[in-house]
Amino acid sequence: MLALWDIDGTLLRVDHGIGREMYVRSFRTLLGVDVQPIVEGMSFAGRTDRGLVYDIVDAAGVPRSAVDDVWLDFTADMAAHAVELITPSTLQVLDGAVETLNAFVEQGITCGLLTGNIDSIAQHKLSMAGMPKVFCAGAYGGDHADRRELPPLAIGAVNASLQSSFGPSDAVIIGDAIGDVDCARAHGIPCIAVTTGVHSDQELRDAGAAHVILSLAPANATTTLLRQVLGYL
Repeated sequence: MLALWDIDGTLLRVDHGIGREMYVRSFRTLLGVDVQPIVEGMSFAGRTDRGLVYDIVDAAGVPRSAVDDVWLDFTADMAAHAVELITPSTLQVLDGAVETLNAFVEQGITCGLLTGNIDSIAQHKLSMAGMPKVFCAGAYGGDHADRRELPPLAIGAVNASLQSSFGPSDAVIIGDAIGDVDCARAHGIPCIAVTTGVHSDQELRDAGAAHVILSLAPANATTTLLRQVLGYL
């Protein structure tokens, strides 16, 4: 069994405005563009960092090639701002997250990541939140602009890391956003959606989530649900 985890809104929540500030600073530094008015009106839920960057440059009238040319510098700059802005005091670990991750590992459920964050920012957030180090590999928001392209990348990364042979039928995606549900459905993977993000129970059901839960707590209930979804109970 393979659980592919989203981070923001599922395992933890970063204080409002921090993510937008990171984009604003990096666009100003690397491209000399003020994108504050643009990002203020954008929804980040269920998106990838690369997809958001492309939407921002499109709205700013800047060619995408401009950010592609400096992508490594851009992500390094964003990561530096993440280290400054994201600390244990500026994030909240969501109810049941730590307990559920530990319970999954205890029951032999492999955990990987499927997140819209670029790799370095994802790892920093997990570290600041004190999350158990249970994620063997995954796919990140810098790997592709379209989140629907991430599940095969995440499964492939896990298999490469563990010398395993997981496929879509062995996996469940756990997330809080319609983007999580959408990328799961694109590959026939069930999604357990948690209403700890910006979307309601009904919105997640309408998007096609296999199951919707209010939170990850209690951990034993989430573990049982995942086994039921994959047909192990």
